[in-house]
Formats: sequence, structure tokens, C-alpha cells
Amino acid sequence: MSLLKCRKCGEMFSDSYKSCPFCAEDEEYYNGKVKKRNHRRMEQKHKAPSIVGPLLVLVIVLIIAVAVWAFFGDTVKSWFDGRPGSEQVTPTPGTDDQQSQDGEKDPTPVKKLTLNKAVLMLAPGGSEQLTVSGGAEGQEYVWQNSDPAVLTVSEEGKVTAVAVGSAVVTVTCGDESAVCAVTVKEHVESDPVVDDPTPPVNSKVDLSKVNITVPLYGTSLSKIEDGKFDVSLSRGESFGLEVQGTDVKPNWSVANSSIATVSSDGTIKGITSGETTITAKLGDVKVEIVVRVK
Repeated sequence: MSLLKCRKCGEMFSDSYKSCPFCAEDEEYYNGKVKKRNHRRMEQKHKAPSIVGPLLVLVIVLIIAVAVWAFFGDTVKSWFDGRPGSEQVTPTPGTDDQQSQDGEKDPTPVKKLTLNKAVLMLAPGGSEQLTVSGGAEGQEYVWQNSDPAVLTVSEEGKVTAVAVGSAVVTVTCGDESAVCAVTVKEHVESDPVVDDPTPPVNSKVDLSKVNITVPLYGTSLSKIEDGKFDVSLSRGESFGLEVQGTDVKPNWSVANSSIATVSSDGTIKGITSGETTITAKLGDVKVEIVVRVK
């Protein structure tokens, strides 16, 4: 028995075979009839590449990048800003370097305007100098009065009474303003004081019997409780008040004369919108009137 070499596949086979058994086996394998034996060269099956490895590497890289940014982010940003180790310093309020975004310094603060007198009593022809403080530096004071027929006011704040009546002097400076309520009354000579050896007797006032009337309108003020009343009036409106139920002469006063004024005879006048209290003192007791100016 001798060996023959196949011209097709190059394998050696015994001459006892009529044809190359290896080629026959290959033909049957490709036709799906049999499987090749282990000693034959097997075709390597190529597996699809796995992406688990690259994904795992990418996740590890991202975790490292986040950790580095968390601990060294400011340093990294300073590298790109070109200012290694620099820090932003917030300017201290109140320094000369503090400026607004348009490059201008903050404006000078405005102080509240105040007048030396909030209430003024004059006789016709009399005068009084009002002085004002506050306002914005460098701005002028502007003086005005509500009734030129009653009084005049100069650019320097000098008030001169013209005729009997009431008016309000207002001074403004920017957005700030202050007022003075002026009453002009005829001068009445008082009777000479005569010493009375008999001391005056203070009548006891029963507040439950006290009533406040408005003779001009023929009405009475709303009573909140004993000794406390309520009244509303408009700006510029004025009328007299009269105390009923006692012989004691009231002594009138007001808490805020910029809202309303009251004269010694009980005439009240609304000046500006707001709420204040007028008090009528009757000996040892007092009556309060809540005044609302609309």
C-alpha cells in the first residue's frame, strides 16, 4: 500500500481509496451532511467584539474627572482665566471705589426736611422767618403757600400775614417736603389782669355728659366712648367745635399739626391726608377727638 497526494487539496491518502477522502469529506461538510472530524482543520468562528470593556473604562474615566473637578475645579478655572490663584474681592461698602454699573458714584443721601415751626400764629401785617434743615445737598428749597390772600412767603421762607384766615406753607427739596400751618387772627387787647383773692373753683367734669357739637352744620361728633369722639373732614375744610355738658373752658391741642390744626377757639382744619388726635383739656380731665383727613 502506498500513499498518493491529492492534486486538489494537497493531502496524502492511501491508494486503497479511489478518490481523495478528504475532498469527499469537505464536499459532504459543505453540503451539510456530516461534520468534520477533529483532526481536520476547523474554520475559526469569529465572535462579535464585546463593548463591556470600553464602557467600563469610560465610566472609570468619568468618575476620575468628576472627582478631580470637585477638588481642583477652582484651580483649573484659574488656569483658563490666566490668573492662577486669583480671587474675586468684593469691594467694601462705603469706599470711594464703589461705583454703580454705569461708572457713576452713588448719589448723596437725602435727609428728611424739617421746619423750625409746625404751627404759626400771626396778626395781619405780622411776619415770621421760617428756617428749614435737611434735603439733598446742592438743591434749592422751594417755598409755597396754599392761600396767597391770607399770607405771603418769600424765597427765603419769611412768612408775612395779609388777612385773617388760615393757610399752609410748604417747603420742598427734591422729593422731600415739610409744612407749617399758619393762622392769621385779629389782635385782641386782653383785659387787664385783676388779682382775685378768691381762688377759682374747678368744676368736676362728668365725661358721660360731655358732647362735642359742630354749630356750623348743626350736628354732633360721633361718640366712641365717654371722653372720646370721632370726626372726618376733607383737606382744606374747616369748622368750629363746641364742648357741651360742662362750664369748664377747653384748652385745645393737636398731636400732629401737619395733618390737622386746631385754634384756641376750637376751629379745626384739615391739612393733609392722614389721622391725628385733637385734645380738649377740661380741668383735670381731657376729651380726645380722632381726626381723619381725607
